[in-house]
Amino acid sequence: MTGATIVKVPQILNIVRAGSAEGINAVSIELEVLGYFVHFSYGFIRGLPFSTYGEAGLLLAQTIVLLLLVNSYARAPLWRSAVVVAVLAFAARAVYAGMMCVCVGGVMHVYLTQHTHTQVKCH
Repeated sequence: MTGATIVKVPQILNIVRAGSAEGINAVSIELEVLGYFVHFSYGFIRGLPFSTYGEAGLLLAQTIVLLLLVNSYARAPLWRSAVVVAVLAFAARAVYAGMMCVCVGGVMHVYLTQHTHTQVKCH
């Protein structure tokens, strides 16, 4: 996990020093953010040991910084970064709550954690 604490830092520093993110595709960074988010969220929700998914959280944070820099230097519309951050914030809130809801046959099944299951009538 030690290597993950700084793996993106050289790239971030190079972008800042150059004052440009030319040649870096924002969509590929967005997909990387999604991958790290899914990896981190799965480990968190399943209650796995932090050592199995913690590295993904560190990489996620660094990749978000990288994405914001790329969008900033590429002069991408502000809404693009705002949408990515808003979607991640919403998803993170849902993951933190550990909630998954499924409506089947008029009954809402709410899974609060991997061990808790509640049923509520839905219309």
